[in-house]
Amino acid sequence: MNRAAAKSGYEPQIKTTLPGPKARKVLERDKKVITPAYTRGYPLVIDRGEGSYVYDPDGNKFLDFTAGVAVNALGHAHPEIVRVIQEQSEKFIHMAGTDFYYEVMASFAEKLCAIAPGKSQKQTFLANSGTEAVEAAIKLARYITRRPRMIAFFGCFHGRSRRRSPRSGATSLRCSATSPTRRTATSISSRTCSSSGRRRPRTSPRSSSSPSRAKAGTTSRPRGSSKGSGRSATSTGSCW
Repeated sequence: MNRAAAKSGYEPQIKTTLPGPKARKVLERDKKVITPAYTRGYPLVIDRGEGSYVYDPDGNKFLDFTAGVAVNALGHAHPEIVRVIQEQSEKFIHMAGTDFYYEVMASFAEKLCAIAPGKSQKQTFLANSGTEAVEAAIKLARYITRRPRMIAFFGCFHGRSRRRSPRSGATSLRCSATSPTRRTATSISSRTCSSSGRRRPRTSPRSSSSPSRAKAGTTSRPRGSSKGSGRSATSTGSCW
């Protein structure tokens, strides 16, 4: 850390060994009651956030590179965002957009449609998670193409639902005990498409390639596939 950064106060500040004593107590409580299925990579207990920084219960200050995890790259406790959330909470906390209507939903969808590429008429599908978005994309692709199978790239993360997990390249998410009995996804390497020159199977309506690879876990090549080959293989994976 250079002197300018240290003088400005932008540098992280570590006051205890990591994790600190208060954080360790939270970790011990968490271990007893929270499933180990979550893909947590570091024992960081977050107490509060400010801008690009987060603080743990022991007062240690960290520079946050996760940016709210994938979708909420808004910083922490931004005054304008806090104000908008407070105003909305005074009106109502939740309403089912699948059952009723709300002006904010229409306004948000209008903005999305305006920036979406292409000149055709656009419509939006708002969901609670990426898993639901992938589910909707697969349903739409199957409806349009009438083809049943998918192509999913190794190393990508498509969600934690029972149907999406076999399409993810993480072996921890591809436990044979929880995978669907009927295989509808073929997993391949993303390099296969660019190097093999082969056409995808006619039964495959779409390529399920999530842009988020950060939570995909291991990307080891499954048994049954060979390096550089154009063949696709299905990995049995292993349980966590």
